[in-house]
Amino acid sequence: MGTMAEDTRSHSVHDAEVHEDHGHSVAAWTCVGILMVASLLIAFGVAFGNHVLDIIGVVLVFVGVAAGIVLSKAGFGSASAPERQSATRESV
Repeated sequence: MGTMAEDTRSHSVHDAEVHEDHGHSVAAWTCVGILMVASLLIAFGVAFGNHVLDIIGVVLVFVGVAAGIVLSKAGFGSASAPERQSATRESV
């Protein structure tokens, strides 16, 4: 009879590598971080009637999206589906 530790070790290392990529990349986190700050500024601008915060927040929305796109094209984004499939095939 195998123990629980033996059962978990019997799985291949490649089993753990096959998963969906949910945007866990520098490009995605940078974009989301900037967008969160932008939305916070916009919310405070609306709540306090401060149009300057609204404008800064809207500008940051465009900066965040642009940063995500630029970082993704620079190689800091997650791999596209065909690239992930070819990488998985090569590692097997």
